[in-house]
Order: sequence, then C-alpha cells, then structure tokens
Amino acid sequence: MKTLSTSLCTAVACACSIAVSTPAHGKDPRFTLPPRNVILIIGDGMDYQQITAARNYLVGAFGQLNIDSLPKRSAVQVLTIDEAPPHNVAYVADSANGGTTLATGTVTSAGRIGTTVEDADTPNILELAKARGYRVGVVTSASVTDATPAAFLAHVSFRSCEGPADMYPGVPPGAPPGTPSLPGCLPDQKAAGGKGSIAEQIATGKADVVLGGGTGKFGQTVEEGGKTVLQLAMEKGFQYANSPATLNAIQSGRVLGLFAGSTLLVKFTGPTATKMTFDSAGNALTPLPEPGNCSSNPTFATVPSLAVMTDKAIKLLSRNNQRGFFLMVESASVDKQAHARNACGHIGEMQQLDEVVEMVRAYAGDDPGTLVIVTADHGQAVQVLNEARAGGSGTPMGYVTRLNTPSDGSVLRIGYATSHGPQEDHTGTEVPILIHGGSPAAFVKPFMWQSDVFLMMAKHLNVNLD
Repeated sequence: MKTLSTSLCTAVACACSIAVSTPAHGKDPRFTLPPRNVILIIGDGMDYQQITAARNYLVGAFGQLNIDSLPKRSAVQVLTIDEAPPHNVAYVADSANGGTTLATGTVTSAGRIGTTVEDADTPNILELAKARGYRVGVVTSASVTDATPAAFLAHVSFRSCEGPADMYPGVPPGAPPGTPSLPGCLPDQKAAGGKGSIAEQIATGKADVVLGGGTGKFGQTVEEGGKTVLQLAMEKGFQYANSPATLNAIQSGRVLGLFAGSTLLVKFTGPTATKMTFDSAGNALTPLPEPGNCSSNPTFATVPSLAVMTDKAIKLLSRNNQRGFFLMVESASVDKQAHARNACGHIGEMQQLDEVVEMVRAYAGDDPGTLVIVTADHGQAVQVLNEARAGGSGTPMGYVTRLNTPSDGSVLRIGYATSHGPQEDHTGTEVPILIHGGSPAAFVKPFMWQSDVFLMMAKHLNVNLD
C-alpha cells in the first residue's frame, strides 16, 4: 500500500525548515517595511454545499454573498494520514488535524493538535509571526480550547486535552465501547515534561488577543494546584472580558475574552431534520417534513457576535502597531450545527462568517499589506437536494429539512446522509479558498494542498523559508 512518506515531505518541506532570522542585508524588516497583516477566516466544515445552501437561503440563487465577491479563489485538497505506522493516506480530516495543517503546514493524523504523528511539536504561524514582532490573535465562536483555535495556540497529542481536568490516558472518557485507543494526554502533563493542557498553554502563551467561549475549561484548577487557569492567565498579563460590555471597555493590551462555558450561542434557530424511513420494498414510511422557516435566536444578543469580536480584535492588534498582525477567525458552528442536522443553525453561522468577510474586506481596502484568506478545515455532510422529485425513487435517504427561502420564494431541501447515529460525520471533499488583498498572485494556484495555505501566510508575513 502506498504511504505518504515521499509526498508528505514534498508538500511540506518548506514548512519544516522555517527559521526566524534577520535578512542577510542586516536590516530588521519590522522597522523598514510597511505593516503586513494576515486575517485567516475559517468556516469550520464549510465546503461548497454549505456555501450554496447559505446563499440560497440568505440572498437567493441569483444573489451573492460577500465571500462570492472575493477576487481570487482556488480549490484546496485536505490532507490526512493515519496515526499508526506506516501512516497511510486517510481521506477524511477532523478539525484538529485540518486546523494543524493550516496552522503549521504539517500533515498529521485526526485528533492531533500542533503535533506530528511521532508526537513532536511543530511551530505554528502564530508563534512564528510573534517571534518576528507581529501581534497575534484568535477569535472563535467555539471554546478557545476547541480543536481549530487550539491548533493555532497549543501543542498536545489529542484534542480532548482541553483543561487540566481532562488529561486522561488512552481512550477519551465517555467514549463508546470499541473506540480505538488514541494518543492520551498524560505525556502532555507538566509533571511528565509536557506543556500542559490547551487552556494552560493559552494562559502562559504569547497570544495578544484570544476571544470565544471556554469558561468551563479556564475555571479548572491548574496542574500545580492553588489557582484556576483563568487566574493564571491574568497573572501572565491577560485582561479578562466576560460580556460585550467588558470587552468594549478594554482599549489596549492583551485580552482574554470568554463569553460562554463552551460554544457560543448560534444566530438562527429552526426546524430539526426528519429521519426518513423505508420498508423492505424501499417504500417511504416517513412523509417529507413541511417547509419551515429560520428565526432569530432571542438569546443571541447576550454574547458578542463573531463580527463584534473580530472588529475588537483588529482594533486591539492594530493599535499603534507599525509591524502588523496575524489574526485567525473561526465560525465554528457551521460544522457543529451540521453535525446536529440543524440547517438554520449552520446557515446562520455562515451568515456570521459572511458578515466578518464584509467587515474585514472593508478594513483591508486596497492595501496590499493586508491578506485576507477564507477557507475551511474539512468538508461536512450537508447536501442541497432536488425538491422537484417529491416521491417514489425521488424520496431522499437519511435526514431531511425543508426551508422556505425568503428571497426566492421557493423550497430549499437539505439532506444529511453520512450517519444514522446521533450526529453526521465529516466528508472527504476538497474545500474552497477565497482571497482578497495581499500579493498572492505569485503563489495562488488553481489547485492547492492544505499545507500551501500555511506557506502563503508565511510568505506574506515574510517569515523566512530557508
């Protein structure tokens, strides 16, 4: 069986040899070059079907989302390898290894955060940018310890190592019988010479701005005892915000904003999907659900939106900053609501992402110093189905939702059919990349590997690739 040993080295060789150094001419570019910024926007699980479903519902099939106007685009192959030797190619990623490839250029196995399959830490773009004098930040609608943000903030053997109380050996606690043994968290404990849990690494790390959910993890007691992770973070210089008002009041300095125990509230609510059942002859036993409508979540305003957090992060990172910054923004529940088969949920989170794109593009303007990248970590289960075929062989399998579209006045049928279990699964599709600003013409290709996204950001920030 073919392994990835050769192709992996080819795809990420540059990423493995990054060095932080001053150019040969002896001038420190942080004082001789105009500011450079990278704003990476990740729609978790945002593949083309997610974008199409959101477009159809939010603006109509003949409308355009803000992401549709980004001038440069390509297709990105998501890369994954098996945990066990010989590390064969695997075709479906999760947020941990997909985020790790975007953050570090390293192809690794599902579940790993900033580590290779040999369990070696690999430097991420946030660390490399910080070492070059940039300010750095992360914004997410998930817990800041969740897989995607963690890939930019920490290094652990498995994504469940979120807080000090989560440092387990082997199989994750509560996993169903038969779950294979995964890399445990015990080697990451400080007592074992590791860096500690994801939350502890954020607290002691060098990020300037970290905004999202996660009070549940930061309320845990640190490994050494005597204080919580949040207290440790504040000792290390973070100002703490836990509401829109307290976030708004902070005007400068390092900020840790935690606005929920875990994932933040979603923007839209609506009908859940109906499971379709059939008899032995293939005849549908379940009628198609009646078309429904999405509604605004009445509790959504109690937390800062993704756009509000992004706006604040940009202001904090750019204030009196002549060097520039790196910022990762994640709309996490595009994926989480698709797992739950909640069409209105993931459409609303796509709208949140699209609002961020509009704001960030306005901030970047025509300045080539700011590179805006919109992409995804992996694909999801959402499918836009044929509404015209209403019965017989046209009856969809799996779970189905039907929505009345405000702009088109038509019915949008969305299906989910990767699992009959409690949640849908990821898929192995390629994902989009959409680009504004910067100087990407020299290295945007019609087809890219996910590790190329890391290289694009490193080149724009002038991180040396020796």
